[in-house]
Amino acid sequence: MTEFRSIAGPLPPIPDDLTIPQFIFGTHATRPHRAEAIPWLINADTGRAVRQAEMLQRTHGLANAMSSRWNITNPAYKTDELVHQLRTTKAALLITHPAFLDTAQAAAKEVGLSEDRIVFFEPVSSPTPHTNLEELINHGISTPRTYTERRFKAGEAKTTVAFLSFSSGTTGKPKAVAIPHYSVVSNVIQMTTHYKLNDPAQKSKHFIPGDVGIAVLPFFHIYGLVVNLHFLLFAGVSVKQEN
Repeated sequence: MTEFRSIAGPLPPIPDDLTIPQFIFGTHATRPHRAEAIPWLINADTGRAVRQAEMLQRTHGLANAMSSRWNITNPAYKTDELVHQLRTTKAALLITHPAFLDTAQAAAKEVGLSEDRIVFFEPVSSPTPHTNLEELINHGISTPRTYTERRFKAGEAKTTVAFLSFSSGTTGKPKAVAIPHYSVVSNVIQMTTHYKLNDPAQKSKHFIPGDVGIAVLPFFHIYGLVVNLHFLLFAGVSVKQEN
């Protein structure tokens, strides 16, 4: 049997007891040092930068708001395609851009999802019964914690689903691909090791903390989700988002 070996050498230990947020915000031997002043995200339209402290605060705020309110996709989809996704995932919440509200409402009605379960990515100028992410984050930050951050046992990250990423549906309806936390963590460490990002002997670096990467692919695309977002953030690169 043919055996393939990476030119980057063996991989370091891959943690199997961390969620993706715990890994991204935590420490690892392969992780380059990111100075506090280096932004994590940059809004391409306004230039607003979000750094680590705010990232952590907003992550907590959204988790807290979703927990206290509800216990708790590709925007080009038509109503029937979105209905298929909502039914397949048994989604309890639908987050959409205001421009696609009609499609979201029709799909939500079809699967029995109430109007208060439709949330906008961004605020709108006209009156609306729908809350938005900014309102949820601020609500979660300003209210007592109502959730307990999950801590995996050894090996649990390999079997706990982080994302249901839908295929393109070329030969039929899109298929939901279950991606566990461990898979994303492994892929990030693989790329970090391949590029020798934290190797002092590597003089020529492809990525240096403080570099800026453009989010050219949407985050509902698996390449955009894993490489353009999680890997670049782990590598200390500021991800510039286009609205």
